[in-house]
Amino acid sequence: ENKTQKLVRLINHILYRELRPHLLQLFFIFLLVMLGVLFETLTPWPFKILIDNVLGSETLDGSTMLGRVLGWFSSKEALGFFAVMLFFSSSILGTVMDYFAGMAVKKVNRSIIKDFSKRAFDNLERLSIGYYRKQEIGDYIYRLSYDVQALGELIESGLLPIISHTFYLLFTAII
Repeated sequence: ENKTQKLVRLINHILYRELRPHLLQLFFIFLLVMLGVLFETLTPWPFKILIDNVLGSETLDGSTMLGRVLGWFSSKEALGFFAVMLFFSSSILGTVMDYFAGMAVKKVNRSIIKDFSKRAFDNLERLSIGYYRKQEIGDYIYRLSYDVQALGELIESGLLPIISHTFYLLFTAII
């Protein structure tokens, strides 16, 4: 096994150990992100209704579920009002879900950083004084200060946008 494979295995082990206590919170964040992405991808859909069925002359197809729902409106004005309200509500709900997901990520991020920092400091505290005489202390201080923050930034600025943008692309392609 080469050094790269060992490093990847070590990183996976550390990430799993650090993220395991927070899996329920991360699942909740994932649901918030999914809802936010869903509402954001539905935002252009009311414009289709507005252009095709209110401003245009396209008739509603009563055989589809969408046609049956939109058929409840007796006039084009009522359908137009519904489309505008659907646009505003999907935009607002998408923004609210993104806000709460961001706040939840920050909270989980702080908790992960605190737990990881404590575990790293405890490990450093257990080492003997003789070990520190042979090693450079500045390197440990730097790693404890900055590498722990990198773990939090990986989750907040790396994983969350990748997940949300992937599902945004997927939902957009489906719609």
